[in-house]
Amino acid sequence: MDENRENMDKNALPGRWREPARNSETEAFLLELANQEIRHIGTWRIVGDSGWRLQTHSHAFYEFLYFVRGKTKVHLDRSGFTIHPCNLVIYPPGVTHHEYPNFHGDRHDVICAHFDIGANPQGTGPIVANDPHGHLIWLFERLHDEAGADGHDISRDLLRVILRHTAKVVAASGGRGGSIIGLATLYLQNYIDQSINVERIARAARTSPAYLGRTFARVLGTSPTHFAVLMKMETAKRKLSLTDDSVAEIGRTVGYEDPFYFSRLFRKVTGMSPREFRERARVETTPSSAR
Repeated sequence: MDENRENMDKNALPGRWREPARNSETEAFLLELANQEIRHIGTWRIVGDSGWRLQTHSHAFYEFLYFVRGKTKVHLDRSGFTIHPCNLVIYPPGVTHHEYPNFHGDRHDVICAHFDIGANPQGTGPIVANDPHGHLIWLFERLHDEAGADGHDISRDLLRVILRHTAKVVAASGGRGGSIIGLATLYLQNYIDQSINVERIARAARTSPAYLGRTFARVLGTSPTHFAVLMKMETAKRKLSLTDDSVAEIGRTVGYEDPFYFSRLFRKVTGMSPREFRERARVETTPSSAR
């Protein structure tokens, strides 16, 4: 897969427009934003291609994007990277960007918030963060719900909480270990359909396989291989819940050509077969009958 290294190349990773700040600097910047006088401009939900600006643009205000579902390529100047579900991006004013949503893949769902602050602190370029446990989705859902309810004070408070929580997410991934894990996670997201190769993961994370293993063990308490398997199974669970693709097709999309091996591994991780998981997920999301 060396011929397709868009997200392994240094010039293609977030930060090409400017050398990225240390995580501690980004954390301080987000906390400073949260303490400013915030004016909520609006919040929208973009499903499919509705409301998405498919051209290069910038804003005179801050833009916050939370990716609920779907995969999107983002270009900034000559750089590019891919955003996945449970990723979020903050574009400061004046940053030129262009998104390329994958409308032909998973269902596309993004919550977009615009806001101004009283004074612009000296900051960095766009901030990309990962919300692996989905802690921020509830806050963004509430922000969207308040958008049409004239809840300006509530929206402003929600934005403050979102900025502070994002600062915590950035701080939690601090240090060289956090940087290595972040780059490794980005690589695994972008190559989720490939077989697991620790040497390639280490190369994407700018380290050696041995140091990669020690870092994962120290920070996450697991190995890169096991972490990659868990990411693949999380992707498979989303596809089982949201699509009608066959188990074999879903297995291939997460890097397993043998559907029987994929099913055995899925059961080992989740405690149920892919079909059992799909049936349970659909029962849980089906609206209950009138009480």
